[in-house]
Amino acid sequence: MIIVFANPNPQHPYTVATADQGALAGSETIQVNLARAMARRGHTVRLLTGHPTPVTEDEVQCYPISTDAALYQDADAIVVLNYPPFALNLRTALGDRPRIIAQETNVWPGAGRHADALAALEHPRDTVLCLSDWHRNHFIAAGLGEERVMALPPASDPLFESPAADLLADKASPVRLAYTPAPYKGLLPALEAFALLRQSHRTAELHVYSDFKHYPANNQHRQSPAWSAVYQRCQCTPGVHYHGTIPRPALAQALSQCLALLYPCVMWETAGLVVLEAQAAGCRVITSASGALPEITGGHADLLPPPAPGQIDPAAFAGAAAALLDQQRQDPDAVRANLAAARAWTQRFGDWENRAVRLERIIQAG
Repeated sequence: MIIVFANPNPQHPYTVATADQGALAGSETIQVNLARAMARRGHTVRLLTGHPTPVTEDEVQCYPISTDAALYQDADAIVVLNYPPFALNLRTALGDRPRIIAQETNVWPGAGRHADALAALEHPRDTVLCLSDWHRNHFIAAGLGEERVMALPPASDPLFESPAADLLADKASPVRLAYTPAPYKGLLPALEAFALLRQSHRTAELHVYSDFKHYPANNQHRQSPAWSAVYQRCQCTPGVHYHGTIPRPALAQALSQCLALLYPCVMWETAGLVVLEAQAAGCRVITSASGALPEITGGHADLLPPPAPGQIDPAAFAGAAAALLDQQRQDPDAVRANLAAARAWTQRFGDWENRAVRLERIIQAG
């Protein structure tokens, strides 16, 4: 088959190599890994992004995003990331032949984008590709027929899978916690929770690997000056080490040295690639039971009650982190076993080869 993966934002330059060598947001990482897995299975795969020049990497043909019909007209399927109007324009230009799949990662309760997504997917061969069963059920509740919406969860990148037999070996004192999601997803409550934790655990550290530098230049969060004050707060808070976004290989190494991911999620999480990566790396995940996070963590995370919109109880997260640190000191074997079980579940949850097979079936079903 010929499959095109398209990110319509011309200000977001990346290629396949970016997922291995640089920093890339979750939606784009999922897109790249799907593209690469489909190419490994022998399909002709094109990845269209804001990257300015054509290049072929891991058998994926990377092109600048364009409306040139030559890039699409022979495709069996076109997977469009997070921009339904682009999918609608392609359907109008290309007629009935290609299967057009809207890979929607940014639609959740209150997001206000259902009307756009549903209006752009009127053709019987148009499909929504969601990131979890929770995400899929949300689309169905919004009015899309069950046969038109499919769930294809992300998989952990082998880059993050710790090979260590003893997952506590690299987590010596001082104990490190990590925060890796985008800042708007919970950085402020993470800082508040950590400040409370430090009252009882004075040597604990929080390492923040988060900013918007790997987002496109026209992203509304990246353009907001308010985040500079948050980064400054990170740098001024005792015990907090602010790193910003770092290349994915370095992030994988850093997570292997952290005991837990501290993620007080303040929004509906459609999947949570960061929690899969953390569990694969041998971290305990402390997060909210929000959106798809219970589904994606498989019963191996500390899940606190989901917040009211925009509200988190920092003391609850501080308490969960303190309990973990105390258990590590008092019963390290139990902590070690829990980390190993979470890593094993994440590996069983699926890999990108498995996801590619499922995407093939979705395309062929149309």
